[in-house]
Amino acid sequence: MRTLGTSRLAAVDPALPALGVMFDPGLLSTLAGRPVRVDRLRHKPGVSVVARLREDDGGIRWLTAYPPGKGVKAEKTQRRAAESGVVLETFQRAGIPGDVLLSGPIELDPRLYKTLLPFRELGGAGLLEDGLVLNYNPHRRVVFTIGQGTDRMVCKAGSAHRAHAALLERLADDGVPVLGQVKPAGLPHSAHLRYFPWFGSGDLSTQAPDADHRLSISAPALAAGRALALLHAQPPASASQGRHAPAAALAHLVARNSTLVPPLAGRLGNLHAALEPLLRRPGHAALIHGDFSADQVLVDGSTIRLTDLDRCTYGAAASDLGSFAAAELLRMPPTSRVPDVLTLPLTAAMLTGYSTGLRDVSRDEVLPWVVFHLLSRLGEPFRTCSPSWSEDIEARLDLMEDLLW
Repeated sequence: MRTLGTSRLAAVDPALPALGVMFDPGLLSTLAGRPVRVDRLRHKPGVSVVARLREDDGGIRWLTAYPPGKGVKAEKTQRRAAESGVVLETFQRAGIPGDVLLSGPIELDPRLYKTLLPFRELGGAGLLEDGLVLNYNPHRRVVFTIGQGTDRMVCKAGSAHRAHAALLERLADDGVPVLGQVKPAGLPHSAHLRYFPWFGSGDLSTQAPDADHRLSISAPALAAGRALALLHAQPPASASQGRHAPAAALAHLVARNSTLVPPLAGRLGNLHAALEPLLRRPGHAALIHGDFSADQVLVDGSTIRLTDLDRCTYGAAASDLGSFAAAELLRMPPTSRVPDVLTLPLTAAMLTGYSTGLRDVSRDEVLPWVVFHLLSRLGEPFRTCSPSWSEDIEARLDLMEDLLW
């Protein structure tokens, strides 16, 4: 049973009153003078907050704020904007001196500016403006398209986790259907820029079921399971690569969420104590995707490609299966009753495909990893700036406890 009301954001970060504005779409839209909303929140208590600003016309920008009197941190970005002829927006609440939010275009993201600068130097509007932004995580990375038709490519720009091109090439040579990198001529190249060919018409999470609810998604989902089994059968990425143990990550997730919502700390501690021995049990170790879900499977008819292997490591094979199921469960409407998470349409088909491959795992191995990956996503209502974020987090914890006990 839920016992929390929505927590006051002032208790989360008293030094940063602008944080509350990001959780109030009506107030934020009033300050901006147009309908806007934010998500992808990155918060450093007492230091700063940055989020992705989304507009009704599809525009995407960043929005940041600092504690009152600490706006000097934005001076470099303001100088760059002036030099580029770009006008930054400022949002300020009347009667609250120093409480200013600053917004700008992606190419002036303070952490991505140097990475994206070569595109601006190509002249014209710049490739970033001409392409379609597929994904943007402020201060970390942006994914956008370049070109049209058969020449269309995807560029991933940023310094976050990166899969090595050599690993992707090796996996492809061994028959694993991964999306490999390309090196186009005439475009900027650096350690923080990667290019991939355009593939298919979307990812597995966007495939709509037909009247039978399963038929139209079964072929690519089965193929995804078989591809994952083949990935799990590969040797480690390097001779020195050891197994990725979950204990430290589990402790970190529990501590982080306990700090965010202190009233739930006791329940999170109980979940930690129950879950850790289940994750430590012997099971299949493998080269794993590390962030496997339906949106990491690109689809072209019944043909698929695995993508975003940036967290590829050596760990428990069941972790990838649990990650896939957890992501599908969280896409279900909050009021849905799911008696068995492993029978969700995509998960069930993927598991069937996986079982026909070179590896298989038991149900008892997978379910604890479903809970682990739900825990890794527990703070999402806060990061998406849901006005009912603490209640939403408690509802997710209820779900995790139901699965575990």
